[in-house]
Amino acid sequence: MRVLYLCVFTIFIISCKNDEPRVLTPQQKKDIVEVANCIIDETIVKYLDETNDRKPFFCIDLKVLSIIPRPPKDVNGLSEPPPIGLVSVYMDHLLRDNSFLKDNDSFYIREQYYKLDFVTINLSQTEQLNFESKKAIFEKKACNHDTYDFLQSYYYMSAPLFSKDHNKAYIELEYHCGSLCGHGVEYYLSKINGQWQIVNARRTWIS
Repeated sequence: MRVLYLCVFTIFIISCKNDEPRVLTPQQKKDIVEVANCIIDETIVKYLDETNDRKPFFCIDLKVLSIIPRPPKDVNGLSEPPPIGLVSVYMDHLLRDNSFLKDNDSFYIREQYYKLDFVTINLSQTEQLNFESKKAIFEKKACNHDTYDFLQSYYYMSAPLFSKDHNKAYIELEYHCGSLCGHGVEYYLSKINGQWQIVNARRTWIS
């Protein structure tokens, strides 16, 4: 009987540990930072107005996207579009719509950020952006909460979704410049000769 209790207790402890949020490895963190830097260098810094004294914010809390297997159907049997904003992404969109990631990547895509809502990274490679947490951006009055007019623009990025071999990545980036001002873009990246490069980009929304 004691052996039985011991076995049950051991299984319980193991199951609790397996239910804990994912702890990212140093290599995973390195890849996340490199992908983020690639997006910043190639899509933001190149087009910033250096004469503008009001540097935009960049949120260092990268939003982990929820993975939905396939889009739900509406009353007419048509697939519903993905939700606007950094909320979720359809697995079918990653694997089949674009043929970018493969079926054997699907399990890793779902599990790489298990039970994590955000991934906070340390970025400071350019003086043209203000790097802050999401909370700090609003505490510094990036937004007037009475009128919801943004006093200063900011960029908000998702945590990259990697292929199993970490040679491909999917990421979403949003730019917010007012209550009805902004846009979102999805980026597909490949690691080529040890460097991350954008290989495709699509607009997801615009306001």
